[in-house]
Amino acid sequence: MDGSWRPLLAGPRLKQARAAVDEILDSLPAPQESGWGATLAGGHAGFALAFAYAARGNHGKQGPAWKSRALAHLETSVALLPELRERPGLYAGYSGVAWTVDHLQKMGILDEPEDLNEAVDSALVQLLEKNAWRVPCELIDGLAGIGLYALDRPGGAGSQKVVRLVLERLLASEHRVLHGGAGHEAPIDGWTGSRPQEPDGRIDLGVAHGIPGILGFLASAYGQGHAPALPLLERTLTWLLSCRMSHPDGFVFGRWVNPGNSLAMDGCRLSWCYGDLGIAAVMLGVAKSSGKERWRQVAIHLGSACAERREPWAGIHDAALCHGAAGDAHLFSRLYQETGMARFRDRALEGYDMALGMRRAGTEAGGFLAYIPATEGSEVEWNPDPGWLNGSAGIALSFLAGMDAGDPGWDRPMLVTGGDVMRQK
Repeated sequence: MDGSWRPLLAGPRLKQARAAVDEILDSLPAPQESGWGATLAGGHAGFALAFAYAARGNHGKQGPAWKSRALAHLETSVALLPELRERPGLYAGYSGVAWTVDHLQKMGILDEPEDLNEAVDSALVQLLEKNAWRVPCELIDGLAGIGLYALDRPGGAGSQKVVRLVLERLLASEHRVLHGGAGHEAPIDGWTGSRPQEPDGRIDLGVAHGIPGILGFLASAYGQGHAPALPLLERTLTWLLSCRMSHPDGFVFGRWVNPGNSLAMDGCRLSWCYGDLGIAAVMLGVAKSSGKERWRQVAIHLGSACAERREPWAGIHDAALCHGAAGDAHLFSRLYQETGMARFRDRALEGYDMALGMRRAGTEAGGFLAYIPATEGSEVEWNPDPGWLNGSAGIALSFLAGMDAGDPGWDRPMLVTGGDVMRQK
């Protein structure tokens, strides 16, 4: 492939996707509705991304107005930053708002020549110099996400120092864990027991909270000239690959490694947050950032296993980016854009069809409700979530990527691009 983005939606699919995007954008909260918060994952920063990319594609009759709407949401997000002073993370913290500010500047949506995030860099340097050990290592709320924000900055001593401090913390945290007698040095103590739901020290194998997301950061850092990232990247990727399993249903990676380093043999649905498809997309980005062809082949093999799975859509209940049909469609599209393989294009189109079929016209959130699974004492719920990660704003962005020719750099925080596409231009 020549590197240019090829939109996949045409004919009736394109017509349906346009109608869905129109309804979603009309349904998103107004900029003055501050109750949604500032964040990238679920708040006004994520809404700003959706409107920014609608404006870039001049989508719909209101295309020219979407730029103003994006800026209004960004202004609300920045105004709400004091609420996040104790939350530095990329998805639900202030570094994610700052990443969105930088990204809209690069897009030309935010016409501001000044560096607006120097104060954020200073706050992160102070945090990492004094309390880096308190920050988990994951992508969503931890060091990998903070490091990604800093890598994507236009430059400056502060952001470079943030990257160095994150790498120092990751390198200092490495410890030896024998897995299955293989003797590989495995990851980082911050990947175990870093979240309340993992008190027993399981090692997380998902992109969102575990090893693959950190690998994506390490590869991006190495690709931008941070040589100390490579040895840890190589050791940790070797360890991750040693966690592959043979499952009768076609799963390759489970959700975690159990205490004592035994594999958890329960497989995962195809999604970004956990499971083979997210890992394949991130690994292809790792290969692109690092220039390692052997890793590219591993990623393609894993992605092909996803495309050839007997029941690829099993367990998919809604359309969310994180774990739903529109997210999977976008991941398969990323694999197709990088490889040109028809199997990935075909699965992407199936995912778009599934997502479009989930639209419930006339309901909240543009017709795309978020699935909340049943728990003990409660039934399944359907929630009108407007957010970027789990809700309708992200679904709109997936559809826009299927419609527009420009590279969808909004997915950079998902670590599936192999670098900041805005920086690469």
